[in-house]
Amino acid sequence: MTSWKCNICGYLYDESDISSGILFRELPDTWRCPVCGAGKDAFEKVDETDQHASATATVSDVIIAALSARGGVNLVFGLPGGTSSLGLVEAVRKNDDVRYIVVRHEENAAMAASAYNKLTGKIACCLTIAGPGATNCTTGLYDAKEDHASVISINGQVEAQYSGPGGIQEIDLDAFFRPVSVYNNTIYDKDKTVLLLTRALKYATIHRGGVAQLSVPNNIQKMPLEIKRCRKERCTDCRVLPDAETITAAAAIVNAAENPVIIAGWGGRFTMRTGGWRHWQKRSAHPSSPPSVPRGFSPRATRGIWAYLEIWEFRRPGTGSQSRIC
Repeated sequence: MTSWKCNICGYLYDESDISSGILFRELPDTWRCPVCGAGKDAFEKVDETDQHASATATVSDVIIAALSARGGVNLVFGLPGGTSSLGLVEAVRKNDDVRYIVVRHEENAAMAASAYNKLTGKIACCLTIAGPGATNCTTGLYDAKEDHASVISINGQVEAQYSGPGGIQEIDLDAFFRPVSVYNNTIYDKDKTVLLLTRALKYATIHRGGVAQLSVPNNIQKMPLEIKRCRKERCTDCRVLPDAETITAAAAIVNAAENPVIIAGWGGRFTMRTGGWRHWQKRSAHPSSPPSVPRGFSPRATRGIWAYLEIWEFRRPGTGSQSRIC
């Protein structure tokens, strides 16, 4: 028997699964795709040869391995349930480089992934089932969106065969996640697994932090896949840094100032985390004040860190008077 694929929505008409036993070519010309309503001319015969047939890894295995190897994602928050994400959960269980933390609600998974990025700078993944599991994530994902935290949201989905006509726990996840995400897609073709995943990682990283969502139908998760035969996108470090001359000139201005004060914003959180912030304070002895968001990245005991807000005074140029800075 042969399968026929709709070029519009990806629906598969499998001649071996239909109870009526009607071959595709025997269907009337008025027959329409049950998902998108396209005519028979929108279908093409599926090539029976599978270049991934001999692969020992599944699509789920490749997704989890690529998250760790290409995106540095080694922490997955989630709540296993149903059948739409069990292939992915099993792949996490088999991968020693990835840790799976079970939460009690999908919202907690998204909140934890968002907080993890804001506190460490590393990307975490939240993994849920289709339908209600995916929708429960939205509060945490909106938290990541508003704070520009990079999060990868991977959601199970019903089998592609039942996507569209209203299968159990089936909703249009692409449409649902569109307002909250910087990248949003569903893996309907296993050959594009690594391409879509690396693209999601790239978008979550370069768009000042954001949510990238991928849905994986249940039947796609368990298909064999050879990663060497998959296309991919490069995930490069897209941080923008000034040139050495600009940095040297800025340092000279600060060193020449009589009473400089450092106001550190959210953009300096990674320097705070790596120790560069404390090194700067010890070397320059300048008082500093981080706003409320990045507090906790710099120790409260640091000299002068709060003094600026209350008692630090500047001498006005050319005068003997002083003015309080609040």
